[in-house]
Amino acid sequence: MKILSAAVLACLTLLAPLAAGACEDCDMHKGPHQHANATTAAAPAAAAPLAAGEARVTIPITGMHCGHCADRVKTALEGVKGVKHVDASFEKGQAVVAFEKEKVKAATLKETIDAIGFKAGEPTQN
Repeated sequence: MKILSAAVLACLTLLAPLAAGACEDCDMHKGPHQHANATTAAAPAAAAPLAAGEARVTIPITGMHCGHCADRVKTALEGVKGVKHVDASFEKGQAVVAFEKEKVKAATLKETIDAIGFKAGEPTQN
């Protein structure tokens, strides 16, 4: 009986994150989670016209595994004062960011992405 109990406990331990909708890759622990269905497209910020004094960069990002990862990147970048628009895409492995040149430096955007556990490449001006 103890062997059966240990086996059941082991199965429950392994299946609990799946039942809770957890993603071990991005540490996502809330709600339903399906990598194939979780997407964030990188189009609106890339297509939006820039106002005077604004710039737009594309930042390659490694370490995103799903749309929730892209959402974390987007939320972090939107928290930077002077950022106007952000679109992050795990499929494309990038973020497109429009920001006020006087308030934000591209290096700050890169540091923000790195600080939340992803690896940002060199931003390129759009």
